[in-house]
Amino acid sequence: MAMAVRMHIGVHSVPAERGHGVSLAPSTSGVSRRSAAGPQGKSSVEFRELPRRPLCLQSWRIASEVESGHLRFHGQIGTRTVARKRHGRVCTSCFNGSTGNLSDAIIVELPCLPFSPAEVFVPSSTKILHLYEARFLALLDEVMGKYNNLFAHIIIEPMGPGRDDEDGKGTASFLATYGCLARVENVRRLDIGAAVTIRGIGRIKLVSLTQLEPFLKSTIVSLKDEVPEDEEAVSSALDQLQTTLQNVQDLQIKLKVSEDELLQTPLERALQWAKKGEPDDIAEAYVPTREERLSFAALQPVAGASPGEQHKLLQERLFAMEAMDTLQRLKRVAPYAEQILASTAAKVALQSLNL
Repeated sequence: MAMAVRMHIGVHSVPAERGHGVSLAPSTSGVSRRSAAGPQGKSSVEFRELPRRPLCLQSWRIASEVESGHLRFHGQIGTRTVARKRHGRVCTSCFNGSTGNLSDAIIVELPCLPFSPAEVFVPSSTKILHLYEARFLALLDEVMGKYNNLFAHIIIEPMGPGRDDEDGKGTASFLATYGCLARVENVRRLDIGAAVTIRGIGRIKLVSLTQLEPFLKSTIVSLKDEVPEDEEAVSSALDQLQTTLQNVQDLQIKLKVSEDELLQTPLERALQWAKKGEPDDIAEAYVPTREERLSFAALQPVAGASPGEQHKLLQERLFAMEAMDTLQRLKRVAPYAEQILASTAAKVALQSLNL
């Protein structure tokens, strides 16, 4: 699930959020009771639903060499050698805006928004981003105008120290991992930038970078769990998990929240989406099964979580993104959900005692 990337230092090398041009709202994201605000604390435009347009794509498969499970790339950014899916003819191709349906494609090119390892995003989750740098606002406009509100949410990790290129400029290597197809659900334009609500759709793997400036673009492929061998075991584990999550949700709504908390909990929003899936077939090829969606829905932030609980959530998300077995993920998530249930019950009990 990883791809090696080499870039000039300071050019999309994913520094801290301030230099990144992306400011993240609290991870317990969704539609807040108060309007998200920019650096000046002001907002100017209300939320609006985004139109969905046909997604432009290609039906290609990569003919590059794979070594030890990682794809190695050579040559200039912006072109790639591919083999035509049906006729096997080798050619060089770039995204040209031809129309098609996502379910017909093996590889799709999308804009990419990079994040640090602490911001792993999983299918069914939502969060609010504050985009304010010009290049990322340009990415947002292109995502909304050309890509049916879809983009790749990727994690970039440094691989090692940099070195000098032939032109004397320093470069650093990064590993692109934990990709998640994301859809822009709402946008609120601010005096400075925009508050953008996004939803995780399905896991993806980056195949080849096609653009570095002004923002990253890459071809991607879908990653889904293998077909389960024991469907009855999956169904039983899923029933138990849903019961636990419903109990968690029932307790969470009893907790007193401030005016800054959400109208809906992240868990409630995730479960609603996981049960229904995407409302159209634009991203059908990238949407996992209902069982897989629900296994990810359990991994949502909880209001008032301690640093230890936040770290545990991150570890569980990392495992879930790497697992390719639905039953394995369900067995791993079940005890985590039980821990969240016990923690939430304790908070409700303390609240009832006014402690």
